[in-house]
Amino acid sequence: MAPASLEAPDAAFLVLSAEAEDENGQKSRGSKLLPLERGQDPPPEWRLRDFAFAAFKGPSPGLREVHFGRRSVWVFASPREHCEEVVIFRRSSDVRPRWDGEAIHEPKVGLDKFFIMRMSQLTKDTPLSKQFAGEWGFWESFFVPILDDEEHSLDKLASMDALLLETYFQHRKLAVTCHRCPPSCQVLTIPQELVVRRKLEATCTDLDEWADFLNKIGNDLVLQFSCTLSGNIIKDGSECVKAVSKVEGEFEGSRLKKRDLEALRLPVTLSFECDLNVVQEFKPDTLYLQKKFEALGQAYES
Repeated sequence: MAPASLEAPDAAFLVLSAEAEDENGQKSRGSKLLPLERGQDPPPEWRLRDFAFAAFKGPSPGLREVHFGRRSVWVFASPREHCEEVVIFRRSSDVRPRWDGEAIHEPKVGLDKFFIMRMSQLTKDTPLSKQFAGEWGFWESFFVPILDDEEHSLDKLASMDALLLETYFQHRKLAVTCHRCPPSCQVLTIPQELVVRRKLEATCTDLDEWADFLNKIGNDLVLQFSCTLSGNIIKDGSECVKAVSKVEGEFEGSRLKKRDLEALRLPVTLSFECDLNVVQEFKPDTLYLQKKFEALGQAYES
């Protein structure tokens, strides 16, 4: 069964500053939500708003539910394009009794005071790691499109089809942050002088290439000059350690001598051991990297 497609936001709210009064008559700053209806003119409070945002009345892929007293809305749970992070603060004196009474999700009018801000507006006076103004503390955050008079409006979002909405609200790619290396540390890099010994295989089917190879290899089976076999460049200093012919069979170790190579009939598959300067000469192609990361993925999954 195919997953449900994302639908257009069908709810909108004004966030207004308000004063909350507790049972002792003490007043504190808070926020209140004023619902907006699509297609209607903005209410007088529009010009007095802290901000306005669009949300969803029901569940959809990538959404989660957020409660504001008896009202609940569905919002994006992760960063999306054309959305901002909105932070909710609650009073510890309201939250603690509900935690103790195991009624944290029970909607109650008057006991669910909250303070809402856009993450971009936070300052050192509203920290996320500790309480501020005596009792307000970070509760949760979510991601929603911010409404304005021009670019973002509920009517404009409602006019988008499912495919356009998926593109418009696609997952935001996180920026890569580069940090300076601490003075007591060094960046892990491959040394310029690092040389490793690697194995290389090449199959020779061309008689001229075979003759050129035999002329350039010494009696100790070490290439005196570089040569090319079937498009593979074998550099000088490489040692031939194995030869396999479909006719004569396999030659290796003490059975492998230059006079034996001269008697082999093509095609011949040769195995070399050669030095490789990693920084200067190791240039992996896309296929090699793909196989490498697939192998690493299988290792981590197992």
